[in-house]
Amino acid sequence: MPRRASKSTQAVLAHGEYEAVQGYSISNFERFEAIVGRQLPVEERRSLTAAAKDYLLARAIEINSPKTVAIKKRIATVKQSAGALRTTLSDAGDGGIGFLAGKAISEHLADRPFSRRITGQVNSSAVALLMRDIERACDAAIRLSVYGEQRSPAWVRLVRKLQTWAKDAGISTAVSKRLQGKGGALQLSPFAGLVKALQDQFPAQYRQHTQSDDALAWATSKALRELMGQKR
Repeated sequence: MPRRASKSTQAVLAHGEYEAVQGYSISNFERFEAIVGRQLPVEERRSLTAAAKDYLLARAIEINSPKTVAIKKRIATVKQSAGALRTTLSDAGDGGIGFLAGKAISEHLADRPFSRRITGQVNSSAVALLMRDIERACDAAIRLSVYGEQRSPAWVRLVRKLQTWAKDAGISTAVSKRLQGKGGALQLSPFAGLVKALQDQFPAQYRQHTQSDDALAWATSKALRELMGQKR
């Protein structure tokens, strides 16, 4: 059964978030049944749903912890600073002052020690484009990968619960980064596919390692290695 949250835990979460997590249910079991190769009985569906709810609650707490909130605020500050510099360097509505200022800066920027190590032309326009990339990276970091620890304990816990579920269901828990499928197509191993199928049904803010199937398989494999080390 999923853990019950204390009043202090509920207070950490945004208004309505605790209720949303507690009311979560898996909407479609077809992908899981395709992986297992049979229909899932009610008990297996319940245990899979319980693992999902346990993860979602733990992940919600990670996302809303004071340390995580502080990290997000700092990233937001970096984004704001990058945006201000980008706007200043690319402002074309000031009678050409911005262009001339950027040109003057560019003449001296290319000869700076670090700039000489960068391949390609380094000027104020390139810096403005870099600042735009930093803004987008900040958005992605806040949306996908910010929590107060170096790795997400909720993720490792989810992989452990799915490992137990998979063994009971008769699925191999071995994970290769990518497996060669029929007709030469690349596909995830069954266990990594199970993790992906479950994550795909989570609300977007709770998903992790979504950059690619390779990233998901690697993170799953890493969590399994950590769990193996805990048993020794």
